Amino acid sequence: MNNPNRREVYSHISDKRYSKTLAQGNESEKRFAKIMSERGNEVVKATANQDMKLHIDFFINGEGVDVKGNKRSDYLWLELQNVFGGKGWLYGSAKWIVYDVSDLKEFHIYKRTDLLDFVVKNVTETTDSNRDFMKFYKRDKTGGDDKIVRCRCSDIKHLLIQTISYAITKTKG
Repeated sequence: MNNPNRREVYSHISDKRYSKTLAQGNESEKRFAKIMSERGNEVVKATANQDMKLHIDFFINGEGVDVKGNKRSDYLWLELQNVFGGKGWLYGSAKWIVYDVSDLKEFHIYKRTDLLDFVVKNVTETTDSNRDFMKFYKRDKTGGDDKIVRCRCSDIKHLLIQTISYAITKTKG
């Protein structure tokens, strides 16, 4: 695997599921970068260090972007603390968070600080169930040290900056 520490944290899921999730995320990143490039934007892939430490996948016209792959149209997760116990992507350096909402074949673009402000202002309770909405959740049972919030897309609809539709095609490279 690319990062054995990361794989170890996700040891509760099968190798097949882990590989599939990783591949889907990479495909989402490639698809978004291709669309941005085709629209005349300058696209620069972040370094591995920028990706892991700053939570930036690309720089689009000099602005950091973090792409979240293969998400659903009804809810999504917002990460305050990552699986290693470090700062989650809500506290990263990306200006933009892009969700690939695969069931709609759309990218939904949010300003990272808007999402962070939303969580800080609206989430106060903690839960041990991954089915609860708008509560801090930690995956203690599976070895992760993360702190995440399950959020209905309708709850953050007012924060949506842009939607970009796409037709699914396999990307190359």
